[in-house]
Amino acid sequence: MGITSSGSVLDVNGLVNQLMTLERQPISALNSKKTAYNGKISALGSIKNDLAALQTALGNLRNADSLALSKAGSSDTNVATATSNGSASVGNYSLAVSKLAQSNKLITKAADGYASKTSAIADTAGTLSLSSNGNTFSVTLASDSSLEQIRDAINSNSSNTSIVASIINDGSNYRLTLAAKDTGASSAITVSKTAGGAALDKFTTVSAGFDTVQAAQNAEFKVDGISFTRTKNSFDDVIDGVTLTLKSADVTTPKTSNISVTRDLEGVKAKVAAFVDSYNKLVTSSSDLRKKGGALEADNTVLTMQQQLLGEFNVKANISGNSYNYLSQIGISFQKDGKLALDAKTFEKAVNENPNAVQQLFSDSSQGFAVRLYEKARGMQAVGGLLSTRSEGLSTLVKDTQKQIDRIEDRLESVKKRYTAQFSSLDAGLARIQQVSAFLAQQLR
Repeated sequence: MGITSSGSVLDVNGLVNQLMTLERQPISALNSKKTAYNGKISALGSIKNDLAALQTALGNLRNADSLALSKAGSSDTNVATATSNGSASVGNYSLAVSKLAQSNKLITKAADGYASKTSAIADTAGTLSLSSNGNTFSVTLASDSSLEQIRDAINSNSSNTSIVASIINDGSNYRLTLAAKDTGASSAITVSKTAGGAALDKFTTVSAGFDTVQAAQNAEFKVDGISFTRTKNSFDDVIDGVTLTLKSADVTTPKTSNISVTRDLEGVKAKVAAFVDSYNKLVTSSSDLRKKGGALEADNTVLTMQQQLLGEFNVKANISGNSYNYLSQIGISFQKDGKLALDAKTFEKAVNENPNAVQQLFSDSSQGFAVRLYEKARGMQAVGGLLSTRSEGLSTLVKDTQKQIDRIEDRLESVKKRYTAQFSSLDAGLARIQQVSAFLAQQLR
């Protein structure tokens, strides 16, 4: 604490603060170092993000099916639609649809309609057994149940997974409808009375209590003249890799459409372009951070990363019997600025002429460029990898620097106390001398 009494000669606080400013200069230098280390960590994080994006793009090319992309189409989408999962073989198929898969729909007879859906129906006590598509369940009804209560008993049954009951008004009376949830011949609904009065016969198929609104039936169609049946209108097990969805049919004159599977060249090119773009982004960000004044100026980690990746590009892909050994042969080459460029015409020509060779150039399990580059990128980011090791080293430097700062801060507390005590003592001595001098001067007058 400084002396601020009227007898003070020195500005103790001012002198102490000036000296402490000098004492704190090492801390300022250490804080600058810590800021620089954190800047490098942040910059490496940005590089790791760009490298992860490159790894993702390479991941889309390293699988065998990545460059076997195909797309499917239908010449008449009113008859059927077709989609490919990307691996379907190129080809054309004739489709003729004679029947669509349908779910069974039933309605109680018009003569058995009711003026009210909430009024009690006499003699309904008993049990109905309902079944559709292998799901059988029973509902027990109370005496004098209403149409609504019968509907609700069916829909709320915990064992019911196959039938939906509804009530419609035909303009004169209310009638019960049953609809199967699934399509196909196996969705046919059966309702029988296992116990109860005669009134329940109106709600059974055994006693012809229902009219058929829509018959349960399978889809029936031909592909290249071969007959098929399916319980649903959408399926993926007829043409390998293709999902067909049937839209219309005619038993007398089957509806026809041509299903075509073609190579999705644009899809293939988009995946390769994504790889080129992500690599170029990594090159740009790395160069910007390494240039003079950049956060990673004079840091060899990024340079090493670039050299290791470049080394993989320059290694010949020794794939037995393959037409291509380098990416430049299929239109992917380096420019003067170190970035990649994709020559679309050269690439399209290579894919059209020898798609399997292009596929192998990327995805061969040991020699493929996408496989090798992917593993290199993954390794750099993994624990113990190039970038992770450097980031961890910098984090350690930040912690060590902070420890140095903390130690100096602790020491400076003692230094400040010492300076304050010394100058306070000096100030007190000077004050006494000043008082003695003033006294002597007065005595000599």
